[in-house]
Amino acid sequence: MKYLNKKALLQCLLIVLFLSFVYSDLTVKWYINYFNGIDYIKKGEYQKAKECLEDALAQKGKPKKSTTFYSKVRGPYTPYYYLAKVYYHLGEYEVAKSKLEMSEKFKIATKIQPDFYDLKEKIFKKLKEAKKKSIDKSIIFYQKGLEAYTSGKFQEAIKFLDEAIKINGKNSKRAQELKDQILKQIEFNRKLESDYKRGKGLFDLKKYEDALKIFKDIDRRKGFYRDVPAYIDRCKRALAIRKELEGIKSEINSGKNLMMNKEELLSLKREGYFQSEIDGLIKILNRKLEEKSLEEKKREILKLYDEGENFYKSGNLNKAKEIFKKVSNSQYATDKLKSKCENKMEEINKKLAELSKLYNIIAEGKKLMKEGKYDESEKVLKEGLKISPSNKTILDLLTLISRFRKTGGTNEEKVKGILKNGILQYFKGNYRDSISSLSNYLNLSEKNRDIAEFFIGASYISMGLSIYGKSKMDYIKKGKEIFKKLKKKGFVLDNRLITYISPEVLNYFK
Repeated sequence: MKYLNKKALLQCLLIVLFLSFVYSDLTVKWYINYFNGIDYIKKGEYQKAKECLEDALAQKGKPKKSTTFYSKVRGPYTPYYYLAKVYYHLGEYEVAKSKLEMSEKFKIATKIQPDFYDLKEKIFKKLKEAKKKSIDKSIIFYQKGLEAYTSGKFQEAIKFLDEAIKINGKNSKRAQELKDQILKQIEFNRKLESDYKRGKGLFDLKKYEDALKIFKDIDRRKGFYRDVPAYIDRCKRALAIRKELEGIKSEINSGKNLMMNKEELLSLKREGYFQSEIDGLIKILNRKLEEKSLEEKKREILKLYDEGENFYKSGNLNKAKEIFKKVSNSQYATDKLKSKCENKMEEINKKLAELSKLYNIIAEGKKLMKEGKYDESEKVLKEGLKISPSNKTILDLLTLISRFRKTGGTNEEKVKGILKNGILQYFKGNYRDSISSLSNYLNLSEKNRDIAEFFIGASYISMGLSIYGKSKMDYIKKGKEIFKKLKKKGFVLDNRLITYISPEVLNYFK
């Protein structure tokens, strides 16, 4: 019983040593084994060269004309050619022949190795000599096992190698070594498969960090799963999206960049990660947008009310009334704001009624004045002053009535005199008097309206050109507006007048 325990213990120790050897060997990259094998050939250490090159072949696979060894270094990969050399020097000519034939099949070494055909000739020469000696059948089974191994048929390779080991010939030791190597590879593949399934399971559970570690380890060990790089990329993308979602959540809570974040969430959702979390954030974001939209609409209504106030103060009562009505009918206006609008509209209606009455009074006063009925006109216009004591039109008309009473001639001649005086004041450079006189003329007559308006516009332009500061642009703007209306009506300036008008003023008219 004691003897059995010692034997079992010894077997356990051997297994531990074997596994430590397996896993220490797996850490060596294929290209390290490949270059070490070539160096050992140069040194004449063919047994070591064979081990390194066989490992490299098992790890990397078939030759390539150009492959990446490490970093960005590229070059030809011809393991069968070097193995043919190794087996030739080891005296295993059948294996050397097989390796050389494999190398010749890929047509890489035949072009880049100058001694390829010399080596082929030497191998065949040795084989001819070997035919005279007895054939060791272990080489046949070993070769078949080796071919099955390089084709990835591990179980079939082990069967052939077991036959070579039974014969106990020259190649039996090599067969045992290759069998041990295959068993290591099977264990290596089994571990890889287990890790691969575990990585996929973690990925499906959305444990992307843990899955990424496993897939990176498989990739480092040069696993044979083609989709591992894709899984690595998907894990990295999922982790990047998670980080983006944290930033978006922070901005949503602070109310920043809501529309931009909504577009970003919809874009991320199409990638298929964190669907429920993204849906939750979109729901919160939509609620925030609704709240913000409501606040913005309330601010817009208040701003619209302020516009109405500005039109009211500037005397544009109809526009003000239109705006106050719009605000009053808005669903976003408060009851208090609606009440203010109603009061404003009531005030405007009263003022509009007064203005309508005032307009009729002024029209009647003008009519009587044109007929030469100055006393009656004056009486009517003074009634208008009771409504609007500072009305400039009424005051100007009353001034004209006083002037017309003192001067002789018909009423029509007096009106024409106002027009002539306005034009004369323009050419004298008295632009304010010109504007006043021509405005009075327009209050009394529709004849020659275009020419009167032209000289009013010219007076404003000339005033703007002769002063500095903010008023300068205001005067020029008024003049340009008058010119624009005249051109729209088709007014053309008489050629005789053109010669008397300042070129600068004409430029604005053109």
